[in-house]
Amino acid sequence: MSDTIVVGVDGSDTAAKAAAVAARLAQATGSHLHIVTAYKEVTSGVVELGTDEFFDADEFYFSSDEEALAVARAEADRVGVAGVTVEAVNDKPADAS
Repeated sequence: MSDTIVVGVDGSDTAAKAAAVAARLAQATGSHLHIVTAYKEVTSGVVELGTDEFFDADEFYFSSDEEALAVARAEADRVGVAGVTVEAVNDKPADAS
C-alpha cells in the first residue's frame, strides 16, 4: 500500500464521500492523506450588473487559490484525520495530480 493517499475534492457531495473513504483507508493503512483541489486562476473580472439596487460596483476581484484551498481545508476538517495536508493546483482537475 502507498505511504500517501491522494483524493481530489471540489466541494460536491460526491467528493466529500470520496474524501471520507480515503480518510478511512489512510487510517486503516497508516498512510498520509493528501487532499487536492484544482482551480482555474482568475485575477479579476468585470461584470455588467445593470441597475440592480443591491450592487454599486461592477468590478470584482477573485483569489481562486484561496477559495480552492478553503474547499480543501473544509474537507480536511470534515474527515477529521490528524496530519492531513491540502493543496490547490492551478490546472485542470484531470492534470492536478
